[in-house]
Amino acid sequence: MRWVNLSHRPTTISIHLLPRLSTAFFLLVVLIYLYVRRPAPRSPRQVMYQALHDLGEVLDHDLQASEKEQLVAKLELVIYQAPETNLGS
Repeated sequence: MRWVNLSHRPTTISIHLLPRLSTAFFLLVVLIYLYVRRPAPRSPRQVMYQALHDLGEVLDHDLQASEKEQLVAKLELVIYQAPETNLGS
């Protein structure tokens, strides 16, 4: 049986690897942050409730063109996502 002498191997991380390791760690932290901060997908019911909430602007005669486009887009999304439920028909 042959014994391997491990005493010649360095036990610390080489100073040349530190920038690469710190960059890799930073990128890993950024990716985890972006994954955690990503908004959860909203159900058609949640989108519909938001659209109904936004209809208050119509009643107050305070609806701007961009808000109208967003409201129409929300309602079209509900129709597309839930065509066979009572939300989409």
